[in-house]
Amino acid sequence: MWRRAYVIALLKPGKLDTSSKSYCPISFLCTTFKLTERLILNRIYPIVEKFLPHEQAGFRSGRSTVDQVDCLTQNIEQGFDDKNVCGAIFLDLTAAYNTV
Repeated sequence: MWRRAYVIALLKPGKLDTSSKSYCPISFLCTTFKLTERLILNRIYPIVEKFLPHEQAGFRSGRSTVDQVDCLTQNIEQGFDDKNVCGAIFLDLTAAYNTV
């Protein structure tokens, strides 16, 4: 029962209802599962936090994409100052989560 989710598709504002890309899936999970998940997270977070690299920002409190952009900018500036070649790879996952 905990693994099941009730999924509904909501129409995005200003989009036509004829395309599947016009909908945003919303998952409703079991309340008991969500509470259990929060309890486990609160217990393991202080332990796991010590092992995560400073650069990781995803799913961490107090970190955001702005931190990642700042880190990338600093790396580019440092490479420019040291006269090194600096490269970056950008992966677009915008459509990866829009499927039900």
